[in-house]
Amino acid sequence: MPKDTKIHLITTDTIHIPVEENLGSSTMDAYIACPADSGSYPGVIVGFELFGMTRHIRTIVERLAQLGYVVIAPDFYHRTSPGIELEATTDGRARGFELLHQLTRKQAMSDVRATMTYLRAEKKSSHIGMVGFSVGGHIAYLAATQF
Repeated sequence: MPKDTKIHLITTDTIHIPVEENLGSSTMDAYIACPADSGSYPGVIVGFELFGMTRHIRTIVERLAQLGYVVIAPDFYHRTSPGIELEATTDGRARGFELLHQLTRKQAMSDVRATMTYLRAEKKSSHIGMVGFSVGGHIAYLAATQF
């Protein structure tokens, strides 16, 4: 990291984002971290790995926020196993693939769209990017073709 990079103090929370879908609406939890000082910051959506909302993903969210971003990791498994945090084991991988195969592309894009709407409306982020790890990388790539 360059010497002149400002490291921000941050706040973290779990938020609830409404998701509109064809069959109605639902609520998706998401982990958010943002600079504690007031101001407008660009937004970053973090797509998690196969294992769900793990400590590793929350740490990435926090590190990006310290660099001056409003960062949200949506719980893409909120429809089937909200809040799940799987271990990086053979059993965790098997369960992660079960959950992944229940998630459609359309659902994932609804979740990304809802997160973008939240960032624009609630956090006033006009510039939004997305990064992803493993499954989240695929979701980020798909989102780049849609939005």
